[in-house]
Amino acid sequence: MLDDIAGGAAGALTNGGVVGGVRRRRAEWFVLQEKAELAARVLRGTHDGLRTGWLSGLATLSPGRMELVSYVGGVRLLRRKPVAIDIVGTDARARRPGGKELFTIAPGCEIVTVTTPAGTLEVAVPQPYRASWVLGRLAH
Repeated sequence: MLDDIAGGAAGALTNGGVVGGVRRRRAEWFVLQEKAELAARVLRGTHDGLRTGWLSGLATLSPGRMELVSYVGGVRLLRRKPVAIDIVGTDARARRPGGKELFTIAPGCEIVTVTTPAGTLEVAVPQPYRASWVLGRLAH
């Protein structure tokens, strides 16, 4: 019985309870600054500072531009140099991660594509953020 109580409490803390509340408050703070935690990768073409594997980090969003500061090993305190990304187009059709992606990005992400002058990127937007909000900030 004690195991059931402890397991239930641990689940509440990690699945929407304390951790979910902290995540939502952090997202609300970033949204006020026109920022979002997300992941990006090159789908086609090239882009300096990005690769075909997912890079998670904090993005500053503005019309036609995203600046991504990715985290080293997913650790927020260890950051790479900012990568400036010019956005010339967006596609709001979203997909969910699957297969091996589930080991590198959150399962509940909405994955959308954006077009740059040098190629196409995928952007994974985790909850509680919304892909529609991110794309709306990037639109010209």
